[in-house]
Amino acid sequence: MKERNLKTFKLFIYRQTVKALLFAAVIGMLLYIGNIAGNTVFPKKNVPVIMLIEGEIRPGQSLYNVLREDFSSLQAVNLSRALSDVYNPSRVRPGQQYRIYHSTSGEVLKFTLETSPLVKYVVNRTSSGYSSSERVPEYEIKTVAVKGEVTASLWQGMADAGLSPAMIMRFADIFQWQVDFLTEVRSGDRFLMVFDRYYRNGAAVQDGAIHSAWYRGQRGSYTGVRFEDGESVGYYDASGNSLRKQFLRAPLNYTRISSGFSYARRHPITRQVRPHLSIDYAAPTGTPVQSIGSGRVTYVGWRGGWGQTVRVRHNSVYTTQYAHLSRYASGIRVGTNVSQGQVIGYVGMTGTATGPHLCFRIEQNGTPVNFLALEFPPASSVSEENMKSFEEYVSRSREYLLYLESDFFAGQIRTIEEFKNSSEYAYLSE
Repeated sequence: MKERNLKTFKLFIYRQTVKALLFAAVIGMLLYIGNIAGNTVFPKKNVPVIMLIEGEIRPGQSLYNVLREDFSSLQAVNLSRALSDVYNPSRVRPGQQYRIYHSTSGEVLKFTLETSPLVKYVVNRTSSGYSSSERVPEYEIKTVAVKGEVTASLWQGMADAGLSPAMIMRFADIFQWQVDFLTEVRSGDRFLMVFDRYYRNGAAVQDGAIHSAWYRGQRGSYTGVRFEDGESVGYYDASGNSLRKQFLRAPLNYTRISSGFSYARRHPITRQVRPHLSIDYAAPTGTPVQSIGSGRVTYVGWRGGWGQTVRVRHNSVYTTQYAHLSRYASGIRVGTNVSQGQVIGYVGMTGTATGPHLCFRIEQNGTPVNFLALEFPPASSVSEENMKSFEEYVSRSREYLLYLESDFFAGQIRTIEEFKNSSEYAYLSE
């Protein structure tokens, strides 16, 4: 009896095993056939996959060009139009970071453009198209300061102190009417500066406005205090006089003055002794030439030995001339109004010239005068109604200068808050 039951059980197990194997074989065959036929038996579900493309705008690239590298012209146009609601796509600049989130089918789902560490623009795909927004992350503004000495050049001295190229240029712009930083800087000159710095998650991400700046040179000492006088923002000395002058100190970034203003100079080509009532600035061909002041263009064209020339009338007293140009800037023609610092042409050696340089002349009431010997008044001063407020800025600036006498800020950018928590501030406060 027991043997019969055992046989019956074994037979049952055997039959079930055979059924299971047959079932598995059938399923396997169906799956194989289904794969060949395109999943008609057991179709796979399409799971969407989001992919990421990231990079930065390259020189000469437009936003449209960036998008067209991977997507259709229609999507590129639609994304650009959506972004234009919050940011002008034509303003994209090299170095700006972007991210493109898209599906495997090539549909853009999200686009981000970071124009600075403090501003990001986002375009999202919606059921009705694309929507855009501006995102400003949380940040903290701290007042920082630094001081240092000029070594080989102002640029090198400020870079050694940790200042970015942009901040070095902004410092130089403040004093561009007082100091010719190409020829008048001397080793040992000192610079001091107080400015805003933006922080995110404890890390510095961007520099802000310069509140106060000082340049202590062998040829003079200058102070610049930032102040908003009405609707205009500028830099003033401690008395409220604008640092901006009627004219720039030089019409270009030059390497040297190859020939100065003289009433008796031997011409390098004709060898004749004659007056040279201009200043020759040696510079590479193509160097931008700027109008030293606002005015109206009165002449554009060939002018004898001066070659390609531009003349600008600034007011009833002063007219300037820029000669030996290789070419004129776009839009420069007779009657054009130009602003101070606007590029009007480029250095060349047209006309009678032995090498590339700018022949610059300034005329006072029609008579050529020595530009390097002229003294010009400030463009403006703080208005009387805002003078009391300006004096408060000057008082704060003097307080900063007192802090900067400490070695705490020597050769490194540190916050005013750090200084006030230091032993040196405690000593200063006693």
